[in-house]
Amino acid sequence: MTQKKSENKADIKSEYLTLDGVARYLSLSRMTVYKLINDKDADFPKGLIVVKSEVRPRKLYKRKDIAKWLDRQMSSPKSWYQLMRTMYENDLNLTSEKKVISYISESWGVASFKLPLSYKLDYSMYRNGKLVGFAEVKCRTHNFGTFPTYIISLSKVMKARSLGKFTNTKTILLVSWLDKTAYLDFFSPFTIKQGGRSDRKDWQDQEPMCHYDLKEFKGIGRN
Repeated sequence: MTQKKSENKADIKSEYLTLDGVARYLSLSRMTVYKLINDKDADFPKGLIVVKSEVRPRKLYKRKDIAKWLDRQMSSPKSWYQLMRTMYENDLNLTSEKKVISYISESWGVASFKLPLSYKLDYSMYRNGKLVGFAEVKCRTHNFGTFPTYIISLSKVMKARSLGKFTNTKTILLVSWLDKTAYLDFFSPFTIKQGGRSDRKDWQDQEPMCHYDLKEFKGIGRN
């Protein structure tokens, strides 16, 4: 009883998080957080031992330390967190992506077709047999607004814009968060920052990343 009260109290406090609190904060599974904590390459903040045990000591984690670690990880698209989150999302994406594109197709009255990998985007969209656009579909395991911008590689944006210009059609980034589904035109303004992993000292791990402000996203309606 005392232990459970301690955990609940820690989650309520803004200063500390339990293991479950960390999992919720990072939008990762409890098992993934275990891997994160035990991976030296992840450079994860050390917890404070509050209950000593020969089997498994119980720890609390400072929220501000987790937030700083997450900021560092989010600036690198190939960081430990980004890679693990991608793996976690990929299990859901195949099904979730189909649900999202089906919803959009019905809302907009278009027929959508999965594209070959060489196109770099996910779907082509047709209305009455005429090509009207292309879509990149992303499913996220956190709420809209968790991060101030949406980050995507410059190479992806360049490919999307090239397709749009060549075919004179729309190219959109369609994102489904836990609490919202919205889209933006790839021709919307963005800022560019260098991102990628730096721990392996491999120049191919670094690339320009586009940061779209969330205000550029529009809700789903009749297009």
